[in-house]
Amino acid sequence: MIYDADSPEGYLAALENDWRKEKLLAIREHFLSIDGVTEGMQYKMLSYKRDSDPVAIMNAQKGYVSIYMDDLSVLDPDGSLLKGYNCGKSCLRLRKTDGIEIVQELVARRLS
Repeated sequence: MIYDADSPEGYLAALENDWRKEKLLAIREHFLSIDGVTEGMQYKMLSYKRDSDPVAIMNAQKGYVSIYMDDLSVLDPDGSLLKGYNCGKSCLRLRKTDGIEIVQELVARRLS
């Protein structure tokens, strides 16, 4: 879904108060707890960078929360970390029952 927002605050205000917003806020808190990571907007979605290096872009879809990162096969070469998750080449789709620990691990690998 595309939210017509120009700032992270506007984006979050446009979201419905449901599980997707809760999950986005928890992941957002994790991103903002990492030294040097800043929040912005890119492609009408929340974006996170460390210095000028992109870390992730995040968006609430109708049935999931999407996290766009680098090629996930680079972050999980043997596929064991993401086994059972709904993924595209560079997108992790988190459903209501998925925890955010997978995002935390992917971000740790991305920033190491």
